[in-house]
Amino acid sequence: MTREEAKRVIDNILTEKLHFDVTKLTDQQKGESLLSPQYGFMAIDLFVLYMELEKELNVHFAQEDVIEKRFDVYNNIVDCIMEKKKG
Repeated sequence: MTREEAKRVIDNILTEKLHFDVTKLTDQQKGESLLSPQYGFMAIDLFVLYMELEKELNVHFAQEDVIEKRFDVYNNIVDCIMEKKKG
């Protein structure tokens, strides 16, 4: 899986399941927490994203993936997917 494919999967879930317009995120914002008030995400939204990614990509994210790797940051989610799809 390429980074672009991972981003497409994330973008589709954010758009279809969470009704979030990903095209409005700048490259800088993709390095910031989605839980920031400017984006309007709540923890439950990230949980939905987490569950949908596991289902869609057939991967399992461990607790350390979520906490230590900051699963609330778009770019970190991409990195996490890339790591899981390598191994």
